[in-house]
Amino acid sequence: MLPKRMKLCNSIFFVAWICIARVIHAQYPYATWMQDWSTTTAEQRIGANIGDMTIFDIVLPGAHKAGMSIDSTTSIQTSQEDSYRLTLNSLGSNEEKVIWARRQQNSVLELLQSGARFLDLQFEHDGDDTYYSYNGLWGRSADDIIADIAEFVSNIGTNELILVYVNNFLGSGGNSALYSDQLKNLLTKFAENTVFASKAAHTAVDDLRATTISELVSSDVQIVLFTDELPSGAFAYDDLFYLASEYLYEPDSSTNSSAVFGQLDEVSDVRSFYVNRLRRGWPSAQLNVISWTLDVGGTFEEQFEYSGGFAEFSKGVNNELSRVVSAYPKLWLA
Repeated sequence: MLPKRMKLCNSIFFVAWICIARVIHAQYPYATWMQDWSTTTAEQRIGANIGDMTIFDIVLPGAHKAGMSIDSTTSIQTSQEDSYRLTLNSLGSNEEKVIWARRQQNSVLELLQSGARFLDLQFEHDGDDTYYSYNGLWGRSADDIIADIAEFVSNIGTNELILVYVNNFLGSGGNSALYSDQLKNLLTKFAENTVFASKAAHTAVDDLRATTISELVSSDVQIVLFTDELPSGAFAYDDLFYLASEYLYEPDSSTNSSAVFGQLDEVSDVRSFYVNRLRRGWPSAQLNVISWTLDVGGTFEEQFEYSGGFAEFSKGVNNELSRVVSAYPKLWLA
Protein backbone atom coordinates (compact mmCIF):
# COMPACT_ATOMS: atom_id res chain seq x y z
CA MET A 1 0.00 0.00 0.00
CA LEU A 2 1.63 3.14 -1.16
CA PRO A 3 0.37 6.70 -0.76
CA LYS A 4 0.24 9.62 -3.10
CA ARG A 5 1.32 12.64 -1.15
CA MET A 6 1.40 14.02 2.33
CA LYS A 7 -0.90 16.96 2.50
CA LEU A 8 -1.77 19.40 5.28
CA CYS A 9 -5.42 19.25 6.37
CA ASN A 10 -6.22 21.47 9.33
CA SER A 11 -2.64 21.00 10.59
CA ILE A 12 -3.07 17.22 10.37
CA PHE A 13 -0.99 15.19 7.96
CA PHE A 14 -3.01 13.15 5.50
CA VAL A 15 -1.70 10.04 3.83
CA ALA A 16 -3.85 7.57 1.90
CA TRP A 17 -2.83 4.05 0.94
CA ILE A 18 -4.03 1.27 -1.36
CA CYS A 19 -3.79 -2.41 -0.53
CA ILE A 20 -1.59 -3.74 -3.33
CA ALA A 21 1.90 -2.21 -3.28
CA ARG A 22 3.73 -1.53 -6.51
CA VAL A 23 7.44 -1.71 -7.26
CA ILE A 24 9.26 1.14 -5.56
CA HIS A 25 12.19 3.04 -6.99
CA ALA A 26 15.47 2.70 -5.18
CA GLN A 27 15.81 6.20 -3.74
CA TYR A 28 13.03 6.03 -1.11
CA PRO A 29 12.48 9.79 -0.66
CA TYR A 30 10.21 9.22 2.36
CA ALA A 31 12.46 6.84 4.28
CA THR A 32 13.00 9.46 7.02
CA TRP A 33 9.91 11.63 6.61
CA MET A 34 9.15 11.79 10.34
CA GLN A 35 12.62 13.12 11.13
CA ASP A 36 12.47 15.47 8.14
CA TRP A 37 9.16 16.93 9.32
CA SER A 38 10.27 17.33 12.92
CA THR A 39 12.36 20.43 12.36
CA THR A 40 11.98 24.20 12.51
CA THR A 41 12.50 24.27 8.75
CA ALA A 42 9.60 21.88 8.27
CA GLU A 43 7.40 24.05 10.46
CA GLN A 44 8.22 27.08 8.35
CA ARG A 45 7.65 25.16 5.12
CA ILE A 46 4.48 23.17 5.83
CA GLY A 47 3.09 24.92 8.91
CA ALA A 48 3.67 22.22 11.51
CA ASN A 49 6.39 20.30 13.29
CA ILE A 50 5.15 16.74 13.80
CA GLY A 51 7.82 16.16 16.42
CA ASP A 52 5.74 18.36 18.72
CA MET A 53 2.67 16.18 18.17
CA THR A 54 1.60 12.85 19.62
CA ILE A 55 0.68 9.87 17.48
CA PHE A 56 -2.95 10.83 18.18
CA ASP A 57 -2.47 14.15 16.38
CA ILE A 58 -1.39 12.89 12.97
CA VAL A 59 -2.52 10.43 10.34
CA LEU A 60 0.05 7.71 9.79
CA PRO A 61 0.57 5.78 6.56
CA GLY A 62 0.10 2.09 7.18
CA ALA A 63 0.33 -1.33 5.60
CA HIS A 64 -2.59 -3.73 5.98
CA LYS A 65 -1.50 -7.39 6.25
CA ALA A 66 2.05 -6.13 5.84
CA GLY A 67 3.58 -9.60 5.69
CA MET A 68 1.57 -10.76 2.68
CA SER A 69 4.07 -9.93 -0.05
CA ILE A 70 4.02 -13.32 -1.76
CA ASP A 71 6.13 -13.33 -4.89
CA SER A 72 6.39 -17.03 -5.74
CA THR A 73 3.87 -19.03 -7.73
CA THR A 74 5.89 -22.23 -7.80
CA SER A 75 5.77 -23.20 -4.14
CA ILE A 76 2.84 -21.96 -2.08
CA GLN A 77 1.61 -22.99 1.36
CA THR A 78 -2.09 -22.87 2.18
CA SER A 79 -3.11 -21.63 5.61
CA GLN A 80 -4.29 -24.34 7.98
CA GLU A 81 -6.87 -22.28 9.86
CA ASP A 82 -7.61 -19.04 8.02
CA SER A 83 -11.15 -19.21 6.60
CA TYR A 84 -9.96 -17.55 3.39
CA ARG A 85 -8.25 -20.81 2.48
CA LEU A 86 -11.70 -22.05 1.49
CA THR A 87 -12.07 -19.15 -0.93
CA LEU A 88 -8.89 -20.23 -2.66
CA ASN A 89 -10.38 -23.64 -3.40
CA SER A 90 -12.45 -22.06 -6.14
CA LEU A 91 -9.36 -20.73 -7.89
CA GLY A 92 -7.49 -22.88 -10.36
CA SER A 93 -3.80 -22.14 -10.70
CA ASN A 94 -1.22 -21.25 -8.06
CA GLU A 95 -0.77 -17.92 -9.84
CA GLU A 96 -4.45 -17.06 -9.34
CA LYS A 97 -4.20 -17.99 -5.67
CA VAL A 98 -1.12 -15.85 -5.16
CA ILE A 99 -2.72 -12.85 -6.86
CA TRP A 100 -5.77 -13.19 -4.62
CA ALA A 101 -3.85 -13.72 -1.36
CA ARG A 102 -1.18 -11.07 -1.90
CA ARG A 103 -1.72 -7.78 -0.10
CA GLN A 104 1.74 -6.26 -0.62
CA GLN A 105 4.29 -6.55 -3.36
CA ASN A 106 7.15 -5.31 -1.21
CA SER A 107 8.90 -6.59 1.88
CA VAL A 108 8.34 -4.94 5.24
CA LEU A 109 11.76 -3.31 4.95
CA GLU A 110 10.78 -1.77 1.61
CA LEU A 111 7.44 -0.62 3.02
CA LEU A 112 9.23 1.13 5.88
CA GLN A 113 11.70 2.70 3.48
CA SER A 114 8.75 3.92 1.45
CA GLY A 115 7.22 5.67 4.46
CA ALA A 116 4.95 3.15 6.19
CA ARG A 117 4.84 3.74 9.94
CA PHE A 118 2.00 1.45 11.01
CA LEU A 119 2.33 -2.29 10.33
CA ASP A 120 -0.68 -4.57 10.60
CA LEU A 121 0.73 -8.08 11.21
CA GLN A 122 -1.29 -11.29 11.44
CA PHE A 123 0.45 -14.62 12.07
CA GLU A 124 -0.39 -18.30 12.10
CA HIS A 125 1.63 -21.04 13.79
CA ASP A 126 2.70 -23.73 11.33
CA GLY A 127 2.57 -26.59 13.84
CA ASP A 128 6.34 -26.68 14.14
CA ASP A 129 8.21 -23.58 15.29
CA THR A 130 7.52 -20.99 12.59
CA TYR A 131 4.94 -18.21 12.46
CA TYR A 132 3.75 -17.09 9.04
CA SER A 133 1.70 -14.14 7.88
CA TYR A 134 -1.55 -15.38 6.41
CA ASN A 135 -4.33 -14.46 4.02
CA GLY A 136 -5.59 -17.76 2.70
CA LEU A 137 -1.96 -18.59 1.90
CA TRP A 138 1.09 -18.16 4.10
CA GLY A 139 3.32 -15.16 3.49
CA ARG A 140 6.45 -13.83 5.19
CA SER A 141 7.58 -15.32 8.49
CA ALA A 142 7.64 -13.44 11.79
CA ASP A 143 11.42 -13.91 11.95
CA ASP A 144 11.89 -12.22 8.55
CA ILE A 145 9.59 -9.35 9.45
CA ILE A 146 11.25 -8.76 12.82
CA ALA A 147 14.62 -8.69 11.05
CA ASP A 148 13.32 -6.16 8.51
CA ILE A 149 12.01 -3.82 11.22
CA ALA A 150 15.25 -4.12 13.21
CA GLU A 151 17.30 -3.40 10.10
CA PHE A 152 15.30 -0.28 9.31
CA VAL A 153 15.36 1.11 12.85
CA SER A 154 19.08 0.40 13.33
CA ASN A 155 20.51 1.51 10.01
CA ILE A 156 18.03 3.62 8.01
CA GLY A 157 15.27 5.31 9.99
CA THR A 158 17.26 5.91 13.12
CA ASN A 159 14.92 8.72 14.21
CA GLU A 160 11.63 7.28 12.95
CA LEU A 161 8.78 5.88 15.08
CA ILE A 162 7.25 2.56 13.99
CA LEU A 163 3.91 1.24 15.28
CA VAL A 164 3.63 -2.55 15.10
CA TYR A 165 0.26 -4.23 15.59
CA VAL A 166 0.26 -8.03 16.10
CA ASN A 167 -3.30 -9.30 15.90
CA ASN A 168 -5.67 -12.14 14.99
CA PHE A 169 -3.24 -14.92 15.83
CA LEU A 170 -4.14 -18.37 14.53
CA GLY A 171 -2.87 -21.67 15.89
CA SER A 172 -3.36 -24.71 18.09
CA GLY A 173 -6.36 -26.19 16.27
CA GLY A 174 -8.70 -25.24 19.10
CA ASN A 175 -6.49 -26.26 22.03
CA SER A 176 -6.68 -23.23 24.34
CA ALA A 177 -3.60 -24.09 26.43
CA LEU A 178 -1.52 -24.70 23.33
CA TYR A 179 -2.87 -21.51 21.77
CA SER A 180 -1.70 -19.46 24.74
CA ASP A 181 1.77 -21.04 24.63
CA GLN A 182 2.08 -20.37 20.90
CA LEU A 183 0.94 -16.77 21.30
CA LYS A 184 3.41 -16.28 24.13
CA ASN A 185 6.23 -17.65 21.96
CA LEU A 186 5.26 -15.33 19.10
CA LEU A 187 5.20 -12.19 21.24
CA THR A 188 8.45 -13.28 22.92
CA LYS A 189 10.13 -13.33 19.50
CA PHE A 190 9.44 -9.62 19.21
CA ALA A 191 10.32 -8.80 22.82
CA GLU A 192 13.63 -10.70 22.88
CA ASN A 193 15.00 -9.32 19.63
CA THR A 194 17.87 -7.08 20.72
CA VAL A 195 16.67 -4.07 18.76
CA PHE A 196 13.08 -4.38 19.99
CA ALA A 197 14.29 -4.90 23.56
CA SER A 198 16.19 -1.62 23.49
CA LYS A 199 13.89 0.47 21.28
CA ALA A 200 10.34 -0.53 22.29
CA ALA A 201 8.09 1.70 24.39
CA HIS A 202 7.09 0.50 27.87
CA THR A 203 3.48 0.74 28.98
CA ALA A 204 4.40 1.81 32.52
CA VAL A 205 6.71 4.58 31.35
CA ASP A 206 5.60 5.90 27.97
CA ASP A 207 2.19 7.59 27.90
CA LEU A 208 1.31 7.54 24.20
CA ARG A 209 -1.46 10.12 24.59
CA ALA A 210 0.74 12.68 26.32
CA THR A 211 4.26 12.07 25.00
CA THR A 212 5.21 13.72 21.72
CA ILE A 213 6.93 11.91 18.87
CA SER A 214 10.16 13.82 19.46
CA GLU A 215 10.06 13.04 23.16
CA LEU A 216 9.66 9.33 22.45
CA VAL A 217 12.46 9.25 19.89
CA SER A 218 14.81 11.33 22.04
CA SER A 219 14.30 8.82 24.87
CA ASP A 220 15.41 6.07 22.47
CA VAL A 221 11.91 4.78 21.74
CA GLN A 222 11.41 3.92 18.08
CA ILE A 223 8.96 1.02 18.23
CA VAL A 224 5.50 0.84 19.78
CA LEU A 225 4.10 -2.69 20.03
CA PHE A 226 0.34 -3.30 20.07
CA THR A 227 -1.48 -6.59 20.44
CA ASP A 228 -5.15 -7.52 20.52
CA GLU A 229 -4.49 -10.07 23.27
CA LEU A 230 -1.88 -11.20 25.75
CA PRO A 231 -1.24 -14.86 26.59
CA SER A 232 -2.97 -16.22 29.67
CA GLY A 233 -0.93 -16.59 32.83
CA ALA A 234 2.39 -14.97 33.61
CA PHE A 235 4.12 -13.23 30.70
CA ALA A 236 7.50 -11.63 31.29
CA TYR A 237 7.11 -9.01 28.54
CA ASP A 238 3.57 -7.72 29.01
CA ASP A 239 4.96 -4.23 29.71
CA LEU A 240 6.16 -4.03 26.10
CA PHE A 241 2.71 -4.54 24.56
CA TYR A 242 -0.03 -1.92 24.53
CA LEU A 243 -3.49 -3.47 24.35
CA ALA A 244 -5.25 -2.53 21.16
CA SER A 245 -8.61 -2.37 22.93
CA GLU A 246 -7.33 0.67 24.85
CA TYR A 247 -5.67 2.51 21.98
CA LEU A 248 -6.92 1.29 18.61
CA TYR A 249 -10.46 1.25 17.32
CA GLU A 250 -11.25 -1.11 14.47
CA PRO A 251 -14.89 -1.38 13.43
CA ASP A 252 -15.90 -5.03 13.32
CA SER A 253 -15.97 -6.17 9.71
CA SER A 254 -18.38 -8.97 10.62
CA THR A 255 -21.32 -6.61 11.21
CA ASN A 256 -23.00 -4.60 8.50
CA SER A 257 -23.43 -1.59 10.79
CA SER A 258 -19.70 -1.02 11.21
CA ALA A 259 -18.00 -2.96 8.43
CA VAL A 260 -14.61 -1.51 7.56
CA PHE A 261 -13.60 -3.60 4.56
CA GLY A 262 -15.31 -3.17 1.21
CA GLN A 263 -14.83 -3.61 -2.49
CA LEU A 264 -14.40 -0.04 -3.70
CA ASP A 265 -14.44 0.55 -7.44
CA GLU A 266 -15.07 4.28 -7.84
CA VAL A 267 -13.49 7.40 -6.40
CA SER A 268 -16.78 8.54 -4.90
CA ASP A 269 -17.12 5.21 -3.06
CA VAL A 270 -14.17 6.08 -0.84
CA ARG A 271 -15.62 9.22 0.68
CA SER A 272 -19.15 7.87 1.12
CA PHE A 273 -17.85 4.63 2.64
CA TYR A 274 -15.90 6.35 5.40
CA VAL A 275 -18.17 9.32 5.98
CA ASN A 276 -21.03 6.90 6.68
CA ARG A 277 -18.94 5.09 9.27
CA LEU A 278 -17.75 8.29 10.89
CA ARG A 279 -21.32 9.51 11.23
CA ARG A 280 -22.12 6.44 13.30
CA GLY A 281 -19.56 7.61 15.83
CA TRP A 282 -16.04 6.37 16.34
CA PRO A 283 -14.19 6.95 19.64
CA SER A 284 -12.26 10.22 19.48
CA ALA A 285 -9.96 9.08 22.31
CA GLN A 286 -8.67 6.13 20.28
CA LEU A 287 -6.70 5.80 17.09
CA ASN A 288 -9.07 4.73 14.35
CA VAL A 289 -7.77 2.10 11.96
CA ILE A 290 -9.53 1.91 8.62
CA SER A 291 -8.67 0.08 5.43
CA TRP A 292 -10.17 -1.02 2.18
CA THR A 293 -9.70 -3.65 -0.49
CA LEU A 294 -9.48 -2.78 -4.16
CA ASP A 295 -10.59 -5.23 -6.81
CA VAL A 296 -7.55 -6.18 -8.88
CA GLY A 297 -8.07 -4.66 -12.31
CA GLY A 298 -11.15 -2.75 -11.15
CA THR A 299 -12.03 0.71 -12.43
CA PHE A 300 -10.89 2.35 -9.21
CA GLU A 301 -7.45 0.80 -9.42
CA GLU A 302 -6.99 2.18 -12.92
CA GLN A 303 -7.17 5.71 -11.57
CA PHE A 304 -3.85 5.35 -9.76
CA GLU A 305 -0.57 6.39 -11.28
CA TYR A 306 2.50 4.41 -10.28
CA SER A 307 5.67 6.46 -10.31
CA GLY A 308 8.49 7.63 -8.06
CA GLY A 309 9.14 6.51 -4.50
CA PHE A 310 5.40 6.39 -3.70
CA ALA A 311 2.69 4.95 -5.90
CA GLU A 312 0.61 8.07 -6.31
CA PHE A 313 -3.04 8.62 -5.75
CA SER A 314 -4.89 10.41 -8.50
CA LYS A 315 -6.04 13.93 -7.81
CA GLY A 316 -9.68 12.86 -7.58
CA VAL A 317 -9.05 10.22 -4.90
CA ASN A 318 -6.89 12.60 -2.90
CA ASN A 319 -9.58 15.27 -2.94
CA GLU A 320 -12.28 12.85 -1.83
CA LEU A 321 -10.26 11.45 1.07
CA SER A 322 -8.98 14.84 2.22
CA ARG A 323 -12.55 15.90 2.95
CA VAL A 324 -12.97 12.94 5.27
CA VAL A 325 -9.69 13.61 7.06
CA SER A 326 -10.36 17.33 7.46
CA ALA A 327 -13.71 16.50 9.04
CA TYR A 328 -12.34 13.79 11.31
CA PRO A 329 -8.55 13.86 11.41
CA LYS A 330 -7.65 10.97 13.68
CA LEU A 331 -7.64 8.25 11.04
CA TRP A 332 -5.10 5.69 9.99
CA LEU A 333 -5.52 4.59 6.43
CA ALA A 334 -3.98 1.15 6.23
